[in-house]
Amino acid sequence: WSFKRTLFFIVNHLMGKDITLESFQRSNLLARSLEAKVFLAIAVGIGLMGIGIFLAQQTGFPLQEPQKWGVCTDTGCDVDKLRNLFLSLGFLLGLIAALIGLANSLHRTVQQDKDVEAKMRTTDAEIFSGAVMQISDEKITTRLGGLYALEQLARLAEDHEDRSLSRMVLETLAAYVRERAVKPARKITKTYRLPEDIVAAVRILARNFDYETGYRPSLQGDDGVNLTRTYLPGLKMPRRSDLRGFNLERANLQYSSFPAGNFSHTDLRGINFSYAYLGGAVFSKTVMWNANFLNADINSADFSFASIGNVICLDGAWVSNVKGLDTVMGEVEWSTNNPPKTFGDDGKLDAIIAEQTENIIRYETYDKEKKAQKLKTKSSPKKP
Repeated sequence: WSFKRTLFFIVNHLMGKDITLESFQRSNLLARSLEAKVFLAIAVGIGLMGIGIFLAQQTGFPLQEPQKWGVCTDTGCDVDKLRNLFLSLGFLLGLIAALIGLANSLHRTVQQDKDVEAKMRTTDAEIFSGAVMQISDEKITTRLGGLYALEQLARLAEDHEDRSLSRMVLETLAAYVRERAVKPARKITKTYRLPEDIVAAVRILARNFDYETGYRPSLQGDDGVNLTRTYLPGLKMPRRSDLRGFNLERANLQYSSFPAGNFSHTDLRGINFSYAYLGGAVFSKTVMWNANFLNADINSADFSFASIGNVICLDGAWVSNVKGLDTVMGEVEWSTNNPPKTFGDDGKLDAIIAEQTENIIRYETYDKEKKAQKLKTKSSPKKP
């Protein structure tokens, strides 16, 4: 293994070629071929060195002009110097041959690596086509197999730094969710069960395509992971699911569960989180205009630097220990008969909720009086 790794660095630094270590490891045949060629070049060099020594001994070279080489004088030849000269010449010839052989081997290996990469791309294309055919099947088990095949392909693409293939898989999965996560025929209740293939597709999107390295598109100058207007009620996600870069504008996530989910840098405009569990979720730097958190559990969530922009609904929501919510209370509303709830251990937040509830009551009272006065004015007879 260490020898193959050394050969990889020789190829990369001496030849200046973009050969990834993963692709080098993936093709064992290529590694063995390069190893064999290096040993062959060394063997040829040693053989030529021996041939050089033998020819020098048989032909007398370089003794045709012995004085010129400093090993012989008019009185005789220095045997030790003569032997060292033969060895040096043979070693020099062998070294030149070995370097030529090594350079040729490296050149051929680079070409072979390109051929391997081309075959890999062909194989990836075949896997992608097969997976797309599977997710179009009527049987849910076949569709699930296709989805997991796409996940493996996405991981291989990221390992080999193939961003175009990674983006193609991501967009295919997102399109699959948009196509199938449509409004259900029956009424959405707490017992509603989302189809397993849709759940699997969303989870695959969340646990792959690293956001930090750019394999997951962002919302800045891009569409992100486009799941706009999808119906995902009852979606259950693993703890600390990473949804950064998701575009969930006007998505329906009633009765869903995202324990400690990361919604940073997501688009949640008009989203419906009614009765959802969002305990410990992170909404930092999230756009959530007109978001609906009716009776949702957002205890210990983080709203720091969230872009509320417009009123969001917190009717009956559990809001104990919510970070950053006190700074946006002016852009939050709820019904006076169903205000947000706490466990009673957050005096500051309880006071803010009580004050905001009184403000809402005063505004509603003023609004009713204004409307009543307007109706009275219209119904009163005009003076002649």
